[in-house]
Order: sequence, then C-alpha cells, then structure tokens
Amino acid sequence: MWSPWSFCSNNVMVRVRACSTVRGFKCVGHNKEFQSCDSSLLRPPSASDSRPVARQKPPLDGDVDVVDPYSEDRRLAMRQLYQDYEVEVPEAEQSTL
Repeated sequence: MWSPWSFCSNNVMVRVRACSTVRGFKCVGHNKEFQSCDSSLLRPPSASDSRPVARQKPPLDGDVDVVDPYSEDRRLAMRQLYQDYEVEVPEAEQSTL
C-alpha cells in the first residue's frame, strides 16, 4: 500500500509503501518513489488569502479523539525502509496494536 505523495520540496515529492509479506520474503520493486514537481509554483499564503473563520463551539467535554487509520501502515513502511527505525507508540494507540 503506497502512502500519499509528500508535499513538493526542492522540486521533489516522495512516497513510501508498506509491504506485507510472509516473513523472510521481500516485496518486488522499490519501497520509495520520487516524482519531480515545481516548488517555484508554490507560494506562501498572503494576508489577502486569509478570511475570518467563524468560531465554533468546542465539544461538550472539551476533548476530541481522532484516530489515524494509517498510523500502523506508516510505522511498518518506516521500519522496512530504515531497519533501525523505532517509534514510541502513544498510550491511546497501544490498546489497538
């Protein structure tokens, strides 16, 4: 499963893939792809780009839990790309692993 393309930086975008195979086997092909892009077309936002945002009421309990559906895929892809990659898993996610 390929990740989305990264933002354009230094005229290059990158994406990685998580490869799930039987232990001992490797996926065919590269785990990282590069694509050229034109970062000169990107410009920082100006004051005229921003509009006032209507204030919304905060949730009743003041806390919102957002689940990242790709966090495990991203960790797996990083471990495959970088053998010494270790990540601290937040407590909230540990129960789902």
